[in-house]
Amino acid sequence: MPPKATFSRQQVLDAAMAVVRSRGLSALSARSVAQQLGCSTQPLYRVYGSIEQLRTDVLEEANRVAMSFLLDESIGDGELPFLQMGLGNLRFAQQEPQLFQAVALSGPVLGALRRGEPPPGFALERMRGEPLLANMSDEQLGRIHALMWFFSQGLATLFLSDLDGDPMPMAEELVKQAGQAVIAFEVNERMGRES
Repeated sequence: MPPKATFSRQQVLDAAMAVVRSRGLSALSARSVAQQLGCSTQPLYRVYGSIEQLRTDVLEEANRVAMSFLLDESIGDGELPFLQMGLGNLRFAQQEPQLFQAVALSGPVLGALRRGEPPPGFALERMRGEPLLANMSDEQLGRIHALMWFFSQGLATLFLSDLDGDPMPMAEELVKQAGQAVIAFEVNERMGRES
């Protein structure tokens, strides 16, 4: 009888991430991960009690990857931290299309927007680092964040199509223009309420 295959939790997660990166979240199954590891499904269930738990860990890891793009200060011109987050999201979609789809469709950001929750702390910090946004209320920043999130998600979805060349220069300009328009609207709204 051959020895039982044993894998660490990290090895199983790495194999699952490889499956999702290449074929998408819908391809994640015990069988696909086992195939990636070159074993039967039994060792997976010894490490992970269920495919649902593995899926949860894959989504957590995919969110960590997304955050690394959102917080990458080398993206963009370095002058506007909030813009860098939007461009980071676009770069994430471009470089990790399957993970982008998994994160975008898993719903935590969209759910938070629906519930009217303020932007995550890291986003508020980045937004407050920009002079035009520094004195805005959390409610205003929440609206700006939501509108720019929807815009960057839509633009990122276009990245998933087969675009010729590097779309980042065009995208950077579009994100800047959209951001300026959304911020100008909030400034005008605030001025209208104050007068």
